[in-house]
Amino acid sequence: KFMKKFLSSIFAITLFLGLSGCGSSGGEGQTDQNNEPKELVIEESGYYLSSDTSPYVMYGVKLTNPNENYYVKFPVISVTSYDDEGNILGTSEQTLFTIAPGETIEFASQADCNQVAPTNVEFKVTNLEEDYIEGDCPKVTEGIEVVDGNIVQDGSGIGYRATGFVKNNRDEDIDNAMVSVLFYSGETLVGGQMGFANNIPAGQQVPFDNFIYSVPTYDSFKIVAMEW
Repeated sequence: KFMKKFLSSIFAITLFLGLSGCGSSGGEGQTDQNNEPKELVIEESGYYLSSDTSPYVMYGVKLTNPNENYYVKFPVISVTSYDDEGNILGTSEQTLFTIAPGETIEFASQADCNQVAPTNVEFKVTNLEEDYIEGDCPKVTEGIEVVDGNIVQDGSGIGYRATGFVKNNRDEDIDNAMVSVLFYSGETLVGGQMGFANNIPAGQQVPFDNFIYSVPTYDSFKIVAMEW
């Protein structure tokens, strides 16, 4: 688990260092006292458990940057699981790429609950004030489209697969895209799972075929992608 988190953090840092177009009008970590940034907003969140015996929290989040003049480098979502007495079962963090002014990001991931079914799961933004940078930044969701997204039974009979194409409508290549499946019961988000698509040339699309361990009871789903 440590190695997975470590590699994820290194990957995110490498991607951010390669990002072009992010500009600061007041310097990193500096804010105008008359125009202080607003915290990122978790508009929706939901989860289900990967299994009854050795569960992980499979969650989905809809995250919005309400600021007009601030982007956030490395948005961080903390996911904490509790038992019925309020004791912490496990806590995990998901670090994303960036979120531009006014941008909304939808994504899925998983969190550790130490293989005990939680009674409550809390989602929280944990970025510091210095992470809010005055200026603009490219949207990680802009110019990326999922085409023919579908969920099918895996041939092994023990899971499912999310399939489709990630289309790059930009003028430049995309090295990596995070592909998230979000499940809904009615209009309520009830969790999700994620995978990746890689090496997407400008103006073209590439297929993805991501294994899904389990699915919740759901009425509908959608598959979304963003630069990673």
